[in-house]
Amino acid sequence: MARCLRGLVALIFFVSAFAFSFGVEAPKLVQKDGRWAFLVEGRPYLILGGQIHNSSSWPSELPQVWTSMAALHANTVEAPVYWEQIEAQQGHFDFGIVDQLVQGARAHNLHLVILWFGTWKNGNMHYVPQWIKTDPKRYPRMINPSGDPIDVLSANAHTNLDADKKAFTALMRHLKSADGDDHTILMVAS
Repeated sequence: MARCLRGLVALIFFVSAFAFSFGVEAPKLVQKDGRWAFLVEGRPYLILGGQIHNSSSWPSELPQVWTSMAALHANTVEAPVYWEQIEAQQGHFDFGIVDQLVQGARAHNLHLVILWFGTWKNGNMHYVPQWIKTDPKRYPRMINPSGDPIDVLSANAHTNLDADKKAFTALMRHLKSADGDDHTILMVAS
């Protein structure tokens, strides 16, 4: 529980810095009399959310997502954004799916929590772009005890970190311009 709370506090701090640049009161955790509350736009906010299945934030699946969220009476949707979706070609970003998520959440009166599926998801590199998957020399893998590379990018390779950082930074810049003062996005987690 404490680990989850620390992670949430770190995310809220990040979103606070993000929202500060818009002049909008940032989401934050507050403690009073030993109790915690999550505030959105200065008011207590209870997330009644649903998470989009990992492979369901593809455009063809989104109509069913919005229907499901309405049936749940949700106020927040947690949606994955895959690195391979936004940077299929190195250095060329397409945020179309991100924009569809933001616009869809707004159209259905939902807040949005974005999950960044970058270098790792459940320890594997399934959501990295193909240009990384096909260049193990430049983007090295972890090595198993038998000396064979496995389906996991090495945490010790600066090229892996730098590529993910560039993509994540580009995503955050885009979110800043796409979400502006609307404040649809509550937080981004990775």
